[in-house]
Amino acid sequence: HWENQIINGVKDGALSSLFISPNPFNEFINVLGVESDATYQIASLNGKNVLNGKLENGKINASSLENGFYILAVIEQGKKPSIHKLVKMK
Repeated sequence: HWENQIINGVKDGALSSLFISPNPFNEFINVLGVESDATYQIASLNGKNVLNGKLENGKINASSLENGFYILAVIEQGKKPSIHKLVKMK
């Protein structure tokens, strides 16, 4: 059936169930529920990639970011990316 075809080239994978805290954050973002090696990307609301890397011990050091609104994507192998809205406040 055509409705089951993937248009964007991303294969179906298991859904991720992550918990992100605190939100709003100041310096560090905690990502709970990661079961495997994971990477992350943080983008500003205009789509610019501002921070990315490998998730280390469930923490992301985002102290270099300015105050504002961001989108966090956590990518675990074999799962769909987990997308979260974030607010940075000092």
